[in-house]
Amino acid sequence: MSDKKTIRWQNLSADGNSRQHNGDVHNTYVTHHHHASTSVGECETELEQRAKHQEELWRDDLLKWLVFARIHDRREQVKKPHERTFRWIFERDHTTGLVDWLQSDEDVYWISGKPASGKSTLMKYITQTLRKRKDLRSRAHGSVVLASFWFWAIGSELQRTLVGLYRSLLYEILRQDQRMCRIAFPFWEREFSDTAPTLPSLRAAMDSVLETDQMSTSFLFLIDGLDEYDSDGVGKTELA
Repeated sequence: MSDKKTIRWQNLSADGNSRQHNGDVHNTYVTHHHHASTSVGECETELEQRAKHQEELWRDDLLKWLVFARIHDRREQVKKPHERTFRWIFERDHTTGLVDWLQSDEDVYWISGKPASGKSTLMKYITQTLRKRKDLRSRAHGSVVLASFWFWAIGSELQRTLVGLYRSLLYEILRQDQRMCRIAFPFWEREFSDTAPTLPSLRAAMDSVLETDQMSTSFLFLIDGLDEYDSDGVGKTELA
């Protein structure tokens, strides 16, 4: 009897050890599999971070390619407007109708006046106010990106020509909404990075931005000093 019990106990022990051993193998496999998954996940995360970093460097280089020296000189040279002087421009019931236009689908709002009558100072006030008051530039088509340019006859060539206008507007657009970078210049590093921006490439980029249907965005361009524009093949009426 005792021998049989011993044999049975040994058999049970053997079975138990076998099951325990199998369990160890199973646990080891799961652990190794878990480590492998973590390693793959870490690699994917690292690759994503590298790709994100490279994209950020690419965008920085693109913006540096667009911006130019003294790009904001004319705007900064215009004297600071007194808020009370131009407050009327944003009164809804005022005959100027600026607020109604801002919230409509109409394309152009034109401000005209005699030389030295304060048009640029008014434009500076409008620009500053609209940058602060996003509610005033809300339209039914989603977000609104604001960009401005100030023609200056006595400034550099880029401060009085279409190339400067496009470079400035695109720079401000892409700096505010980086999703637009690949839409405007999908192959910039291959086609344009080694050359100065040209009017055809800038026009094509602007067309791509304005015509994209990938996002719900409207654009508000504030352009001052059309009378100081140095025509480079495009008349003032066509430019407007």
